[in-house]
Amino acid sequence: MTRATIYRRWTARETLLADALGRLKESAEQDFGPWQEMPLETLVGMMVDHGPKAWVDLDAKRLLARIIGSVPDAPDLMGVYWEVYLEPRRHAFNIILERAAKEGALPPETDADVFQDMLGGAMIYELLMKPGEKGEDALRAYFIRLLRQLGLGDVYERYEGARE
Repeated sequence: MTRATIYRRWTARETLLADALGRLKESAEQDFGPWQEMPLETLVGMMVDHGPKAWVDLDAKRLLARIIGSVPDAPDLMGVYWEVYLEPRRHAFNIILERAAKEGALPPETDADVFQDMLGGAMIYELLMKPGEKGEDALRAYFIRLLRQLGLGDVYERYEGARE
């Protein structure tokens, strides 16, 4: 494919990357279905079961590092990433977190946005800041420890218990 062919379909680098991110999102979430409607236990279990594999298989670590690294030179790219990939996920996950707080799985005063900032920040730190390659098993173990620290350890344990 030539550069001219690419720019006929995508008018700017940001739109090309937005399309690529959208396809990555669809690929990563194809097994999830309407995940904002899922019971919290199911979603947490699926995140633990499938998330680490997606981070490793889809080379999401490299993509995330490039997006974050591009902010000084291409701030529009982060805006596209936020709009296409992050904001829809955060909105759906906020619905789940707010429901979890109403059901007593989280404290009623849980701020869903801050909760997600802590979860995402911890994962970015684990994936990008700590040296060494992380395999699926190491990422899964870290994610379970993180869920416990965020108050969702019981939710994950119920999921595990239901699978046995």
